[in-house]
This record gives sequence, structure tokens and C-alpha cells, in this order.
Amino acid sequence: MKTNDLSYYSHKSKSDYYINEAGRRNRWEHLYPSVQYYLDKVDFSGESFLEVGCAAGGMYEILDTKYGNVQYTGMEISQAEVDFAKKAYPNATFCCGNFYENDFADASFDTVTAFQVVNHQEEYRDFIAQLLRVARKRVIFDARIQYDYPTVVDLQTSYLYYHGSGARNYFIPFNFYELFNYLHLAEFNAKKISVYGYYTPNKSSAFIQMPKSKLIAGAFCIEKYEPGTKVERWGGRPETAEHDWVEHVVELPDFSMKDI
Repeated sequence: MKTNDLSYYSHKSKSDYYINEAGRRNRWEHLYPSVQYYLDKVDFSGESFLEVGCAAGGMYEILDTKYGNVQYTGMEISQAEVDFAKKAYPNATFCCGNFYENDFADASFDTVTAFQVVNHQEEYRDFIAQLLRVARKRVIFDARIQYDYPTVVDLQTSYLYYHGSGARNYFIPFNFYELFNYLHLAEFNAKKISVYGYYTPNKSSAFIQMPKSKLIAGAFCIEKYEPGTKVERWGGRPETAEHDWVEHVVELPDFSMKDI
């Protein structure tokens, strides 16, 4: 796995933004509707929950208010944000580190999430694979997706400037079909893949190689088979074309299940 230089994620302007009340995102109404959609479908009370890229820990307050008794762990690369979160939310667990170098055991959290993170990862396949590795029941993440263009990973042509750091950060507008198909890899043990989204209502500050009106604010929920479950997967035969080992629920604008 490639280890990226992610030092700009610790830039003071970014930390100040998420520590400040205006940017802390510690209320349900602060979340994107696509994220609310899946967080509202599961009772997380009593479950272990890992958030990768937790910033100043506001998600813990949201979950604790809505569900209570959530065994929350937040991982963040900015030490300043982790220090703030530990003081603000002493009943949660926070750790500072690079998720690409995590030492979490396989299937160690019931739910694993990453919000406003995946779209910025050059090695996004490795990143998603790690999310799925450490999850026992499900992974939930959001992403900007579109139907008509290839996935673009190019720091010179598809990017945004990251807070006040002066650094360009990847902004990856995923091709939906490419990302959707990747999630079907057998080693991910997916039982059900759900996608929900809507065309982005606000103008993006990113520079991308396609009309911004094509972007969909999407969220993915990948539910896994229980660890150790053996699932027979076949290919190359007409009777297996439905991929019946994975259930699909796709709720996206201008999309038909006939397209997959």
C-alpha cells in the first residue's frame, strides 16, 4: 500500500475550521442528506463504530444524541483536532494517525465510516479496501459520482485548494459504474450494496474535467456477510449474470437498474 504525504490535512487553517463551532458539524442538520439517509437506517446503540477522518469529533455528539451508548472511535490525522475531541467528548475514543498505516484487526468494528474523505484519496481503492477490512457488518462512505466520464485521479486537472494550506488536494469525481463494480470484489464479502444520492445543489469549489452539473452527491452502504461465510461466486454463465450473491439497491437520479 502506498503511504501518501498527507501533512496538509494537519494545516492550522483546516484544524481551526473544524474546531471552531461553525465548522464542527456536531448536529444532525449539519450532515449531507445522503449521509443522513444511511445513518438514519441503523440503530447504532451498543455497536462499535469507527469514523475515519473524524475531524474534531462532532459525529460522536450526533450519534450519542440520536442513539446513545455508541462505542465510538474516531481516527484523524490532525493532532490538534484529536486533542480537542478528547477534551470535548471524554466518553469516546480518539486516535491520531494515518489510516493507510492503521493496525486495526480485521472485522474489529461493527460499522466503519468515512465522510468527505474518499473523494480526496489518490489511492482510493486501497483506502476503501481498508475500510472494508476492518468492518464486521457494514461500511458507509460518501462520494461525488457521475455516469458519463472516467474516474479522474490527477492533481493538476481535478483538484481543489485545501483550506488555507495553499496545497492542492485531489478531488476525484468517480465514475459510478467503476466504483460500483470495484465494491463487488469477492474479497470484500459484500452481501448488499446500496447507493443513494442526488445532483449536487451547490456550486463546487473544485476544478474538474467535466460539467459540475453532472456531479451527484452520493453515499454508499456496503453490508457484509458474517465473517467466515462462504459464498459461491460464478462467472461466465448466463444464469449467474444477476450476481445474486450481492443484493443491489440503487436510488440515484436518471438511473435504471437495467444499466447494471
